[in-house]
Amino acid sequence: NNLKIINNYKKQYKKAIENFNNENYIEFMYSAPSLIENILKKFLLQLDGDFLSFRDKNLIEKSLNQMLLQLIEDKNCYMDKYILRYISYALVDTDGLNLRNEVLHGNYEDNYFNKENAMYIYVILIYLIRYFSYDEE
Repeated sequence: NNLKIINNYKKQYKKAIENFNNENYIEFMYSAPSLIENILKKFLLQLDGDFLSFRDKNLIEKSLNQMLLQLIEDKNCYMDKYILRYISYALVDTDGLNLRNEVLHGNYEDNYFNKENAMYIYVILIYLIRYFSYDEE
């Protein structure tokens, strides 16, 4: 079952990169942030970090912003802190580009899905796939 999940992620990575290369920026910008989040969740788990938290009495997944802050502050995190700050700036920082939130919450203009905006996400995805890919653990 784990191998099936790994293979499905590999297919999603391939499709996301294909969408970018074929200039399907809408599809790319919708799919890639969730792949980035999944890589960071796996990375956090390897550091014995937790991607779950409580809100009121409900157990929920931490937001991407919360996970990034946790990784930045974790002394055992060997991922480059500048890269983590860049990911935060590009995807979730309200003082930054906030691309993930703008796209997923529908807060964008008609010309938003362009190569420039997609490139920020593409660079992050390629970096993380190279840096931390799913394997058959």
